[in-house]
Amino acid sequence: MFKHISIVIIFFILTAVNLFGAATTYTWTGGGGNTVWENPLNWDVGGTYPDSDAVGTDTAIIIAGVSTAPAVNTTLASLTIAATSTVAPAAGVSLNVTGLVTCDGTLTTSAAGSNLGLLTIGGTGLVNPAGSLTVTGLVDCDGTLTTSAAGSNLGSLTIGGTGLVNPAGALTVTGVVDCDGTLTANAAGMTIGAGITGTGTYNASNGTTTINFGIDIGTFNDDDGTLAIASDTDLYKDNYIFHDVRVDAGVFNTNGRTTTIEQDLYGAGDVTAGASQITIGRNMSEYVPVEMNVSTNRPAQLTAEI
Repeated sequence: MFKHISIVIIFFILTAVNLFGAATTYTWTGGGGNTVWENPLNWDVGGTYPDSDAVGTDTAIIIAGVSTAPAVNTTLASLTIAATSTVAPAAGVSLNVTGLVTCDGTLTTSAAGSNLGLLTIGGTGLVNPAGSLTVTGLVDCDGTLTTSAAGSNLGSLTIGGTGLVNPAGALTVTGVVDCDGTLTANAAGMTIGAGITGTGTYNASNGTTTINFGIDIGTFNDDDGTLAIASDTDLYKDNYIFHDVRVDAGVFNTNGRTTTIEQDLYGAGDVTAGASQITIGRNMSEYVPVEMNVSTNRPAQLTAEI
């Protein structure tokens, strides 16, 4: 009787595996003699390929010197792309990864877009999506991330000293941006939900940059853009130069830091200068609206260049 029960239990276990899929790690071997993702002979697991069961629990590891990509919509648990390798799904094919993508090679997703859990881009890595990119967790970039005009949404962003993030569309980072490399905005604008810090450079040549909580980046280049403040935000370094500053809500606190605004300071929010020097490039009586509460410990330190 117990033997019969054991057989039944094993049957149900095997049935569950077949129905719901088993998480399998696949490493590319190229044994099939071509670059077809869906060719089982190209993987070290016999008879199947990553996400062949369409369950989305598999891991794919692409070794160096390979160019391959799924020909059908694919979901993975994780993906590793070695240096000198490329994964570029066909037009209209979505590639989604619920866990970590580690890219030391090139990942070029299609216009169908991609949703990733975490993204690590090594120093030799390039991630260049043709469609929208959503990363729910951290993007850790020591290489290059060049997003498309379709826009991108990231949980948080860390840019190493060699890293470059250069979006072609709107970029939204829900959390903090820690930048020791280079982050460049464009006309579509950028939203940073929990402040920007680091020793690197932020280039805001045009468009609107919305930052909440704090600005503590090494260099803030703002040639022709607008800095928008959506909640209480502090400055933590001297000698930032902004083109325009629009305080939509909350308090923009220069925190005792010398600050230059080349053109206009305006909006429905408030400004606290403390003991800092704020220089505004236009006539304050015309360009600082009366409804804006601008407070300073040293009124003479709020000046305008007429």
